[in-house]
Amino acid sequence: MRKLRRTLKLLVPAVGMALVIGAVLLAESTGIQLFLVIAGLMLTEAGVWRLADPLLPDERRFLALRAEADHFMALVRQLNSAALALNQGDVEGSSFAIDEVRRAMHDSVDRMVHFAGKTEAETGDGVLDGGAV
Repeated sequence: MRKLRRTLKLLVPAVGMALVIGAVLLAESTGIQLFLVIAGLMLTEAGVWRLADPLLPDERRFLALRAEADHFMALVRQLNSAALALNQGDVEGSSFAIDEVRRAMHDSVDRMVHFAGKTEAETGDGVLDGGAV
C-alpha cells in the first residue's frame, strides 16, 4: 500500500503536467486544448493537495501512540506560549502554566510508553480527546 501511495503521489501531478503540455503542443482544436488544460490543472492540483489520500486505506497501526504524540506536540506549543509570557513579565501566571504543562507532558510521556509498540486492538479504547487514557 505504501508503494501505491508513493506512486500516486508522483504519477497524478506528472499526468496532469503531461496533459497541459500535450494540450499546448499537440491539440489542434481550441476546445480540446481548453478541456485538456483544465483536466491537467485539476490533476496537478489533486496531486499537490493529495486528494487521493482519503480514497486509500489508512496504513497506520499504532493510532493511540500517534494521537498521544500529537497531543504532546500541542503541549509543546502551550509550553512555548507560557515561556514567552514569562519573558514578557507575567511571572506568576506563567510559572503556574509552565508547571501545569510540565506535569501534563510527564503524564503524556507515561501514556506514550504505555502505547508504544501496541496496535489499536492491543490498547483497547486507546486515547480519548485531550490525550487522556
